[in-house]
Amino acid sequence: MKHSSAEPALSWWHLSLIGAGGTVGTGYFLGTGIALKSSGGFIIPAFLIAAFATWIVYKRLATMTMADPCEGSFCTYAGKAYGSWAAFLCGWIYWISTILIMGGQLTALGILSRYWFPSIPLWVFTLIFAVLSISVVLLGARGFDIAEDFFSIIKLSALVIFLFIGAALLSGTGNHFHLNSSMHFDEGFNRMRTSLIFAFYSFAGIEVIGLMASRLSNTKDILKSGRVLIMCLGSLYVLALWITMNLQAPKHFSSEESPFISVLNQGNVPIVASCFNGVILFAGLSALAAALFSVTRLLRSMADEGEAPAIFKKRWKRDIPLPSLLLAIAGMACAIIASQLLPGIIFEAFITAAGILLLCNWAFILLSSFKLLDRDVMRNGVSLVALGILVLAISGTFTLKESRYGFYLSMVLLMVIGLASLLFRSMTSHRSTKS
Repeated sequence: MKHSSAEPALSWWHLSLIGAGGTVGTGYFLGTGIALKSSGGFIIPAFLIAAFATWIVYKRLATMTMADPCEGSFCTYAGKAYGSWAAFLCGWIYWISTILIMGGQLTALGILSRYWFPSIPLWVFTLIFAVLSISVVLLGARGFDIAEDFFSIIKLSALVIFLFIGAALLSGTGNHFHLNSSMHFDEGFNRMRTSLIFAFYSFAGIEVIGLMASRLSNTKDILKSGRVLIMCLGSLYVLALWITMNLQAPKHFSSEESPFISVLNQGNVPIVASCFNGVILFAGLSALAAALFSVTRLLRSMADEGEAPAIFKKRWKRDIPLPSLLLAIAGMACAIIASQLLPGIIFEAFITAAGILLLCNWAFILLSSFKLLDRDVMRNGVSLVALGILVLAISGTFTLKESRYGFYLSMVLLMVIGLASLLFRSMTSHRSTKS
């Protein structure tokens, strides 16, 4: 399905910016505090491994997109590879994972806002940012593109600025972090494994490029767009984490404050820390709006394919799928209520469950590519390695106390979606038999 005339065509670099807008968010700026505390320096190899696997997943998705560009992206390819039940399963896993991502972003934005206003309840800030993200989506495709360009430039610039400030602070301390060389291999491996889910979560949103690739002026540029984005993000992520660990011992980090804000405060630059906290809020709002934009478009596409109720086909002004947007808003409302009822565990639970469901969708991308693309032994072998890394990351969530609630939540959600998929498959078979 080619892009609608109501939605402007994109260049490869513009798509990269939008991808950065949907990828760089509070999952990295706040969630890595949990991984740093539990894994220490082993978070660096975790991010490198996650970047490799993300690129393999993206490359396979991009290859399928170049061969058959469509608005439904990976869900459509799952359907073509394994049948309509797979498209249904893939689409609803993505929808629920994105709602959880938005819930995690909202909770994180509330936590970060309390840096300035600690006495104001968390739900007040989550409600404010929910309204702001909805406002961005209501601008329509053209307005959304402009807003995401602005947000992306701000937060990528912030990461670069942090590197300069951190390097300056580091040069004055002479600190250098080293991995514990006396640690047994299995302990180091387990620490790296538990941080993999947080590393992958920091790349969550890269699939948005696949969902919007049908708007590219030249579909073949999708590979260039993703390659530039993943290389830039991977480099910035790893450098920023390395500097952070050298400025403060990982055991002092937590999910209550961004590790980057923590080290800036330790460096006696509170004004810079306060400004950086504001930039992180922009980053979170940007990722939240991108997630909301992509999930509403996907649900509309699923309705077009018969994998969601027909009401979600309806469009409003500026080609906005209003019923789909309203359902996503209802999901955000549930997240706001949950953040109020369970403030102590909800952020970790949301990002872990969202990360697991996201990796399940990435696994679908790889599995679909085995059937839809060529049978090249080398490429399929590399894809199997990436699939193994995804499984490794999911297994690591059960061993870490902070992420165990999210593991249980994701398993319950997967069972519910799986049963719904079986019911959908049965209904589809029954209709085809009658006809």
